[in-house]
Amino acid sequence: MNLIRALAVDLDGTLTTGGVLSETAMRAIDEQRRRGLRAVLVTGRIMAELEADFPGLPGRFDAVVTENGCVLHAGPVTRELADPVDTALEHELRRSQVPLRRGRVLLACDDWAGGLAYDAIARLGLDVQIVHNRGHLMLLPPGVTKATGLTHVLDEFGLSPHNAVGAGDAENDHSLLECCEYGVAVANAVPGLARRADLVLEEFNGTGIAALLKGPLLSGGLRLPVPRRRLLLGTTPAGTPVHLPAAQTNLLISGGSGLGKSYLIGLLAEQLTVHGYSVLVIDPEGDHAGLGDLPDTLIAGDGHALPDPATLLDLAVRPRGAVVLDLSRMPPPARDRYLGALAAPLRALRAARGLPHWVLIDEAHQSAAAPANPIHPADGEYGYCLATYQPHLLTRESHARMEWRIRLIAGGRCAVHGPDTDVPVIVPAARRTFHQRHLRKYTETTLSAERGFHFRTDAGRTGVIALNLRQFTAELGRCPPAVLRHHAAGGDFSRWIRDVHAAHDLAAEVRSIEEVLAADGDADLARARLTDIVHSHYLTSSAPADPVAPIG
Repeated sequence: MNLIRALAVDLDGTLTTGGVLSETAMRAIDEQRRRGLRAVLVTGRIMAELEADFPGLPGRFDAVVTENGCVLHAGPVTRELADPVDTALEHELRRSQVPLRRGRVLLACDDWAGGLAYDAIARLGLDVQIVHNRGHLMLLPPGVTKATGLTHVLDEFGLSPHNAVGAGDAENDHSLLECCEYGVAVANAVPGLARRADLVLEEFNGTGIAALLKGPLLSGGLRLPVPRRRLLLGTTPAGTPVHLPAAQTNLLISGGSGLGKSYLIGLLAEQLTVHGYSVLVIDPEGDHAGLGDLPDTLIAGDGHALPDPATLLDLAVRPRGAVVLDLSRMPPPARDRYLGALAAPLRALRAARGLPHWVLIDEAHQSAAAPANPIHPADGEYGYCLATYQPHLLTRESHARMEWRIRLIAGGRCAVHGPDTDVPVIVPAARRTFHQRHLRKYTETTLSAERGFHFRTDAGRTGVIALNLRQFTAELGRCPPAVLRHHAAGGDFSRWIRDVHAAHDLAAEVRSIEEVLAADGDADLARARLTDIVHSHYLTSSAPADPVAPIG
């Protein structure tokens, strides 16, 4: 999938040579716009000067950001993105005989006046930043850059900076290049910008921009490594960090049940959202509710009816942030139908807007059961992570498209294999958000009677069975002390939690309480501690407990 949907390009020294606009570059921009690319001119110039020197140029772009990010022009609409620099500074500099140009927001002068500008700002006690642009200076409101201006434009287009290429040549283009997924410097760029760019073109000025637009980066034929955009998977036992690319690749996570696949899905989702990517997490078992604590993250389906897939994507998927699609309340046939109906609008959205950047699919063997495996990556599609304990159920085509492979091993460790990478043991990085394996399934899904917990006394069964953890804790809170002591003596509570729910850490905590109670500890204190521990691990919802089921 071609990630790029927008070009953000500087004017002077990038599209021009000696003040002359490159028609070669402009024809290439015109052609890309006809193909659907959004083109944004991002310049330090004041609009009146721009139109005087290059009549009609703004109309050849979808939007223009002038005054180094201070003013947005989109069609007939012009909007100031910051308050104008204080007029007191203008008066002070004019008294010092500094030639100034006043825009709607900024002040501009030649760089020889930098010392005078700095002293005047200090005397007046103003918060004004000084930005260099080759031989000129711009006096700007604090925090305003080409990047902040571009972000406003992309928000209006419904795009992300991760869907953009930024190109420039001078000091004030640093923020523009760093904001975009790919930062490109023309061959004549100042050395500092060239060192920070992801790609330095071989050609100068507009000739270089024309070559960029006709080349494989925008067409999707070139996937450019961007070291500044990486995800920390974890560290080797020696402490060496191990990273994964944050874009333009596919990843398979495999390993036995309970080894930590869902933990890694959440770890990747957390970091991708921090980097500003748009993420869709498909969550069949309700494992990822904790991601809802992240900013700009929506949990869809958590106790609520899901809209049809097209409506869901239209309402929920944004240029940044995560959507967790919780399917745990759907029976398997309905879940498979929903995933099948999701495939076409999801591909259409990614084709049109490049969003979401990543699709993370937990229990991917379940979505493989949908007809024709529609939710998995097609040829040439990137930004998919599949996690499964049954990788043999995935198609050969899906396996062939996975460039990175993480295999879970015992002890909470994993091994990773990818392009030029083969690390046998990694300790996964720490998560920011709460993770509990199969939270919804264990707390609310009804088990079979054979796998439920049968409450007893020394005399035999009480006739009550808990078919999930919510029912289990409800009965713990009201059963007679004789029931608690009977099960504590046999280690029954901890064994059921360990064997049925594979919750080994919780089982160990419960076992320690059982041992105290079995040694004639206080039953009511043990009851409270048991209930609190199970609640802290699983029962984060305020929903009422289901009634426990009597058995005959």
